[in-house]
Amino acid sequence: MEDHVIGSAKVGARGQIVLPVEIRKKCGFDPGDTVIMMSRPGPGGQSVVLMKASSMADFLDHMEGATSRIRNIISKGKEE
Repeated sequence: MEDHVIGSAKVGARGQIVLPVEIRKKCGFDPGDTVIMMSRPGPGGQSVVLMKASSMADFLDHMEGATSRIRNIISKGKEE
């Protein structure tokens, strides 16, 4: 858990948050990067997950390939 808690930030009056330098370095966020934000439920309430858009695109490309392989396995199972 220690690896996951890096710092804190306050939400400003306009809803802006400044990410601490440690999290920017660890996650590779650079000025001008587009960030995908996702909300998910957790034991203490809603959590927000941030991911670089380029990383999300790579992840989706990977999943697209995996999905094709999974569909082939399912199709072969139905034929038997």
